[in-house]
Amino acid sequence: MSKKEIFLVGGAVRDKLINQTLEKSKQKSIEEVAADLDYVVVNSSPEEMISLGYENVGKDFPVFLHPETKDEYALARKERKSGQGYTGFETDWKGVTLEEDLFRRDLTINAMAEDQNGNVIDPYGGRADIKSKKLRHVSEAFKEDPVRILRVARFASRMPEFTVANETMAFMQEMVKDGMVNELVSERVWKEWHRAMKSEAPHRFFEVLRDTGALEVLFPVIHNMMGVPQRADYHAEGDVFIHTMMVLKEATELTKDFDEDRMLLIRMGALLHDVGKTKTSKDLLFHKDGSMKGSHTGHDNSVVVKPLLKELQEKYKLPDFVHRFCLDVAVFHQRFHAINNMKKTSGWTKLFEELKPRQKADENGEDRYLEDLLITCKADAIGRLMTVDGKIVPAKRNYTQADLIIEKYEQHKKDLLVVGKFFSLVKEHKVKVNPKEFPRIKMEVLTHSKEGKNFGEILVEILSKEQKHNLREKGVDIPLTNSELKKNIKREAIEKRKAKRAKNKI
Repeated sequence: MSKKEIFLVGGAVRDKLINQTLEKSKQKSIEEVAADLDYVVVNSSPEEMISLGYENVGKDFPVFLHPETKDEYALARKERKSGQGYTGFETDWKGVTLEEDLFRRDLTINAMAEDQNGNVIDPYGGRADIKSKKLRHVSEAFKEDPVRILRVARFASRMPEFTVANETMAFMQEMVKDGMVNELVSERVWKEWHRAMKSEAPHRFFEVLRDTGALEVLFPVIHNMMGVPQRADYHAEGDVFIHTMMVLKEATELTKDFDEDRMLLIRMGALLHDVGKTKTSKDLLFHKDGSMKGSHTGHDNSVVVKPLLKELQEKYKLPDFVHRFCLDVAVFHQRFHAINNMKKTSGWTKLFEELKPRQKADENGEDRYLEDLLITCKADAIGRLMTVDGKIVPAKRNYTQADLIIEKYEQHKKDLLVVGKFFSLVKEHKVKVNPKEFPRIKMEVLTHSKEGKNFGEILVEILSKEQKHNLREKGVDIPLTNSELKKNIKREAIEKRKAKRAKNKI
């Protein structure tokens, strides 16, 4: 057997070469670029790798972990399609060369290697495709694995300046027509979808899937946004799909420095905020003569939205916290947009009470749920074009509703403290209050507290005569109302007259 050789392969080589093409100010450190290292080992065997201390972790083919670095080392291998599905492959590692191993890979930019001296081995034109910014398949074997459609879409989202080569796009369209996308399991779809949502341009993931035809198969609820018209004065950009992609772009920009959980939430909310529009009736979308009307009413109704999002969650096992947030965005975004018209305090209270079950402090004790909803709503508001005086213009970049809602929410939290303290006093002294009276009492407590009255004075104003009497009997200092004071004065005067008459009789 020839001497064992080790080569760095895959993403680390690709990303190092892409990094070198960037302006110096945009280049990253080697550690940042090549964080995950994968190696291919040529002219070795499982027995030799194990004897050198490597840990065998491969189920279907020989893959090992380095005894110290824990980087992944795989024996060079060939693959042959042997059955249906993306797992239906037979592998062979005996006598396989580096070039044969690279030939089985999906894209030319992923089919390069680097030897231990730093020399790049590029048998299939990966460097040229990096220079021309093309995502191109290595061979016709690309068509054997439907996961590669998802991977190409994800690479397009990760590297938005790259375009898919025409012949590669044709391969993917052929795979979709042949029904290969139906072989994908939901967990793998969610894995690639999830990764795409945290990339530089997640909208490209869906645009590529649209172009291949896979969007209709994998994400019908998103595909159905295509061709759904909107009012030109509010949405001059076009149909609901175009608007959604614009909103996703804005959400991506607004969250580029966020942690991954918040990034995922807000971007998913942006993607699915208008799913209800796919159920708008045709009489609202089109005039009788067939011309576009583009009206939408009730697309934020939970009765409309819930089944659509539930189907998506069940199909791809979306995390509950993601599903809950997307539902809230879909249901609340219209109310948030129109919030400047809300005048009644009761309306604000109702809104925040509806959101209360979702509010939860994070590990730093900060409640960001409402803030994340508002960021998503801002992306919706600015991710569109408008028709003003016959001209198409971008939407305004400010979202004043957010400031107003935050202001009202902060006041709402203060109000809750006041009401909570009041009811603690009521509970402490075992005053019975009819639950039906709670809303009225809450409003009166807040009204009187803002007038500067203390809880004792508030009790005087809103509790019944019997309730106040019972409290006084327990020694609670509750001031008298004016009418009660007058009655006491009158009673004292009567008692004085009675005492005087009794004295005169003596």
